[in-house]
Amino acid sequence: MTRTFKSLQELRRDAVEAFVRTAILIDNEPLTEQSSDIVEGSSRTAHSAAYRSGGSARLETPAEGGTTYVEARRPITTYPHQLNVKPVTNAFAGRRITCGFYFPSDSDTDIVETAFSAAKHVDVTILDWQLRVGDTTPAKELIVRLLNDDQNAGGRLRLIVVYTGERPLNEQCENLNKHLIAHGFSKFRTIDDERSLCGNNIMITFANKPAKGPKVEQVGPAARPIAWDDLPQFVLDQFSILTQGILQAFSLKSIGAVRDDTHHLLSVFSEDLDGAYLAQRAGIGSPTDAEEMMVWLLASEFVTSITDREIGREVLGAESCIHAIKPRTIPEQVVVKEYSEEDSYKNIVHKPNGKPKYIQADGASLQRLTQVGLNSGVLNLKSVNIKKLKRQFFENDVVADSALVKFARLTSFTRESDGVRKSGKDPIILTGGVIVRKETKGVDNSITETYLLCMQPGCDAVRLSNPTAFPFCKMTVNNNCFDLVVHVNENNIFLLVDRRPKNMSLIEFEVDTTAMVVKTEMNGGKRGFWTKERKEFWEFVAELRPLEAQNFTTQLVGQFNRVALNGSEWLRLSGKNDER
Repeated sequence: MTRTFKSLQELRRDAVEAFVRTAILIDNEPLTEQSSDIVEGSSRTAHSAAYRSGGSARLETPAEGGTTYVEARRPITTYPHQLNVKPVTNAFAGRRITCGFYFPSDSDTDIVETAFSAAKHVDVTILDWQLRVGDTTPAKELIVRLLNDDQNAGGRLRLIVVYTGERPLNEQCENLNKHLIAHGFSKFRTIDDERSLCGNNIMITFANKPAKGPKVEQVGPAARPIAWDDLPQFVLDQFSILTQGILQAFSLKSIGAVRDDTHHLLSVFSEDLDGAYLAQRAGIGSPTDAEEMMVWLLASEFVTSITDREIGREVLGAESCIHAIKPRTIPEQVVVKEYSEEDSYKNIVHKPNGKPKYIQADGASLQRLTQVGLNSGVLNLKSVNIKKLKRQFFENDVVADSALVKFARLTSFTRESDGVRKSGKDPIILTGGVIVRKETKGVDNSITETYLLCMQPGCDAVRLSNPTAFPFCKMTVNNNCFDLVVHVNENNIFLLVDRRPKNMSLIEFEVDTTAMVVKTEMNGGKRGFWTKERKEFWEFVAELRPLEAQNFTTQLVGQFNRVALNGSEWLRLSGKNDER
C-alpha cells in the first residue's frame, strides 16, 4: 500500500530517512565510558587511530586509581568541547544509521588526509571545529578538500555538520565562509540565522554540543545546542533542508531501496552462474556483448527493487506531486483550441461569451492538470499554448526555459561532454546515437561549427580492423524548430536533425586495433575521434539514450521507404492540412 503525504516537507523527510545510512563523526576529544568517571575540573579523552594506516585504538592507564584516561586536554567549562560517545552511538544505531568515528590527537600529522579518507563516501560528515586544541585549521582544510573532490567528480549531495563547543556560531560560520571564498568557493549563501552555508547541493551547518548544568541556553544566531541523543534527528532534518523537490526525493528513496537490496542482489548473481556467463561469451561472435548484457541485467534488478516498493507512484504520483506545485503570483491565461465538455476539466476551462475558451493557470488548475493530464481528445491546445502552459509551473519564462532544456537533455542523453552529469573516464565508442562536432576556421578567422549524428548500427561499430566509414545525419542550429538541445562551452545549442538520405555523409575513422572499435582520445583538452590518417578531429558532444537513437534511425529508414507517386496533385494538396 502506497503512503500518502500531507506536505512536500513530509515527503522529503521520508525519502531522507530511507536514504541516509552512514555517518562519520570526527572529534579529537571523545568521552568514553572509561573516561567519563572523572573528578570535576578536568577532562579525559580516549585516543583512537581507527582510520590511520596500521593504527589501533588505545587507552592509557594512570599511575594510580582505577580510572582509565589520558592526560587532560583542557578544563571542563560550561560549554564543553568533549564528545560523549556512548549516547551518540546509541542514538544513531536507533535510527538505522551506521556511525563511524575518527579520534585524532594533537600529535597526528595526517589529520586532514585521514579524515578525508573517512568522510569522502559517507552520507553525512560530522566534525569538531577544533580538531586540534584551539586550532580550526584542520577542519577548514578538510572541508575545502571535500568540496574540491566533489567538484572534480561532477558534484554530489554533501552535508557537513560542524558540532562544536565554540560560540558564537554565526561568527564561526562567517569565518568559514571567508575561508571558502579565499579558496574559490564564492557561491555559498548564508541561511538559518547565519548558522549555515548553502550552495549547489551542499550544506555546511553549525551546531553546539550541549552545555553542562541545569541552565537552559538561549537558542539563536550565536548558539544552537543539540543534545547527544538528538543529534541523529538534527542530521536528518538538515539533510531534508538540503534535499529539494520531488525528483531528488524520488532519487533518494530509490537509491535507499537499492541499498537495502544490495546483499540480496549479490545472492542473485551467485558463483554457480559464472560458468553460464563464460559459456555465453564463448558461444557468440562478439564476446563483449555478454558484458553489456550483464550490465543491463544488473540495472534491471535495480529497477525491480524500486518498482516492487512502488516508489514511483508513492513519490511521483498524483497525490504527492501536487505538493511541489508553485503557481505564479499572477496566473496567465492559456487559450484552448477545442474543448468537449468533460467532468475532469470542467473547473479549469473558462468559457466567456464571444471569446476563446481558456485555462486560468492558477494553483488549482495546475494541480488538476498534474493529476489527470492533458487529454487532447477532450481538451486540445495548439503546440505554442502547450509550451506556454508548461512554463506556468515556474516563476517566470526564463527560469522555465532553462529548466525545460535541462530536463530535455536529461531525458535524451546517457552522457554529455559538457554538463553536470558525468561522462565517465573510460573512452567512448563511436556508434549510433553519438553526436560529434567540428570547428572550422575561415579565411577571415570566423569559426563555423558542424554537428553530426552518427547512424552506424551497433553491430557494425565493433570488430573493426581497418579505418571504417560511418554514416552521419547532418544537424543544423535552429532556435525555433529543433529535435535536440546540446550543451557546448556552457551554452545551449538547439539542433534540428536532417533526416533526408541525400544529405547524409560518410566519414572514415581511425580504428583502435586492440579494442577493434573507434574510440575517443584526448586532443587539446577535448575528447573526440580522429578520422583516417588523423586528418580531422571530431569532438564528442553527447550520446543519445538507446531508445532515442533508435527513434531517429526509424525515422531515417522511413525516408528510404518513401515512394514517388505520379497521381493527382489536387488530391495530394487536399491531404496536406497544417491544422491537423
